[in-house]
Amino acid sequence: MLEYPRGQRKTLKLNKRRKMSFLDQRKALRAKQNCMRRFLVEWNYQMRMAVVCSWWTSRRKCWMMRHRGARRSVWSERG
Repeated sequence: MLEYPRGQRKTLKLNKRRKMSFLDQRKALRAKQNCMRRFLVEWNYQMRMAVVCSWWTSRRKCWMMRHRGARRSVWSERG
């Protein structure tokens, strides 16, 4: 049985992982950035839609209204 520092045994056992190589680190970072970028794009799209959405005409469909937790009645009458 190998000796591990306290508290690390379980995690090491679970993912038995070597120290990441430099390239792997770069890859992970890239993946993380891509994920973040995708999220931001999505968020921007949502915000733009919310601005474009003329909530005074179609109150029901507006994303912003839902986001702000507008009057519950609007969402309770959901067809």
